[in-house]
Amino acid sequence: MNQRKIGIFLSYVNILVHAVLGFVYVPILLHYIGKNEYGLYQLIGSLISYFSIMDFGLTAAVTRYYSKFKALDDKVKMENLLALAARGYILVTGIILAIGCCCYFFIDSIFGNSMSMHELIEAKKMFILLLINIAITVSTMIFRAIINSHEKFLFLKGLETLQLIFQPVCVILILQKAPSAFSVALVQTVLNLGLIFCRGYYCFVKLKVKIKYHYWDKDLVHGFKRLSSSVFVETIVDQVFWKTNQILLGIIRGTAAVAVYSIRAHLN
Repeated sequence: MNQRKIGIFLSYVNILVHAVLGFVYVPILLHYIGKNEYGLYQLIGSLISYFSIMDFGLTAAVTRYYSKFKALDDKVKMENLLALAARGYILVTGIILAIGCCCYFFIDSIFGNSMSMHELIEAKKMFILLLINIAITVSTMIFRAIINSHEKFLFLKGLETLQLIFQPVCVILILQKAPSAFSVALVQTVLNLGLIFCRGYYCFVKLKVKIKYHYWDKDLVHGFKRLSSSVFVETIVDQVFWKTNQILLGIIRGTAAVAVYSIRAHLN
């Protein structure tokens, strides 16, 4: 079985595992942390997910052009592409952290009427943790693009499936000692950092990838902008459709309403 077929198969496995775990995992979370804490976890997660779109379609562009240069066996352009993309990721990460820090100081005023003081403190802690998580994730998406371009789908999808399985197991173990929404977010962050480390190791050690700046490629940068902008618009539409309702509910009705809405949306 070739890598593409394996990738397709593991993608379906991923979907199946996600669906099965959803029916088991959510009731367990509700049992350990309660409706309000679960709603808080979903609310802050929805808010943080907006920062993921600040990838601006860069990962899709890297995958597209790196695959093209790899097919041409042009190592100089492959190295140069990654160096230019790395600069883009640094800029994007800076934007995420700057906007995130600004948002942090408005959490009280945005959710003050619908949350208790304890929930606001918990929300701020989770927001900082997940902001760091998303900043590191976005800044290292170049590794995912490289592995995708090399068509190493067994490693890529297999690792993501393992993370999907291990996350609820680790969460349940932690919640027995510290039952809170923050504990769930902490486990999610630690496992994600482990995933990123594995991707980076695979790229530099197994694939022998080199990131080296050679020259400013005006045509490549223009192509980046064109492809990235189209992907970015599509991502914004998808994000607004799926996540905005939870944020609005959190502002108006509070975490309990977000929990009920999230569970209902999940079942649908």
